[in-house]
Amino acid sequence: ATDFSVWQFGLSANYWHSKWVRMEVNYVLYFTPGSGSNDNLAGVPGNVFAGDSSAHLLHELGTRLQLWL
Repeated sequence: ATDFSVWQFGLSANYWHSKWVRMEVNYVLYFTPGSGSNDNLAGVPGNVFAGDSSAHLLHELGTRLQLWL
């Protein structure tokens, strides 16, 4: 393999409680088709730590609380 192949899908939600307080939650899914094989240099933790060549997904969840004082 000579290149990486990664697809990224994301979703985010923002909530403004007031002019001074904001909350955010976001979710991102990374899909690496063919990871853990000779077809794709990209890898996910399931390929590395568990040795599972069928693991192609990585999930990310983030939150933010913003206070303007």
